[in-house]
Amino acid sequence: MWAHTAQGIAANLFGPSELRTEINGAAVRIEQRTDYPFDLTVGLHIDTDRPVAFRLSLRRPGWAREISVDAKGTRSESGGYLHIDAEWEAGDTVRILFAAEPAVREDLLGRGFVQMGPLVFALPLAGRPIETRQYPLPGFRDLLYDYDDDPGKKSYQLPPEPSFNLVRGDTLTDKPFQKAVQLQGKLFDPKDGVNKSVTLVPMGGAVLRKVSFRMSPDRTRFNDDRGDESCR
Repeated sequence: MWAHTAQGIAANLFGPSELRTEINGAAVRIEQRTDYPFDLTVGLHIDTDRPVAFRLSLRRPGWAREISVDAKGTRSESGGYLHIDAEWEAGDTVRILFAAEPAVREDLLGRGFVQMGPLVFALPLAGRPIETRQYPLPGFRDLLYDYDDDPGKKSYQLPPEPSFNLVRGDTLTDKPFQKAVQLQGKLFDPKDGVNKSVTLVPMGGAVLRKVSFRMSPDRTRFNDDRGDESCR
């Protein structure tokens, strides 16, 4: 998650973590306090055994439309990183807020998928687990999931004007990929010719799932050259 650079250290990945290292002869500890990727606010809490100057570099994710940073020091950008040069001491903090909205992006096959921030969302499909093998070690087994849902869901498509609203839940749940964040909206059912309400969850929250969607007949292309558009 972290890497040393010629001028200091770089945060390459975001998530709850703790770094202990030595920079310019000083002992440095940095703790990331965050519910990322379910929440896009990251707090860095810095502790040093003495004041020490170094560059703190933060990777700018490709999906982030904007990044707001509250920290001391001087800032610059290069190579996909936001750099903060400062003399750091115990008690210093850095607050990072990434801006993102639900967006439809295009895959290599020309189909659309829904993303918000670092999370790609999916339509869960109900399945029935069938045990195919047991192992001597308790709790270990092989499961085959038999599709046990409305077969029409597999043919759902993106409507001409997709709209998904973010619904936040509890990030402390034992199943965060199912309950921490969801997207509610509508997908087009070509069988009935109408839009139907759906709830999408992050990909990790579903065993059987539909991630990419064909475009409905009234939707012929994406709106811009990047192959994505806001879902609002």
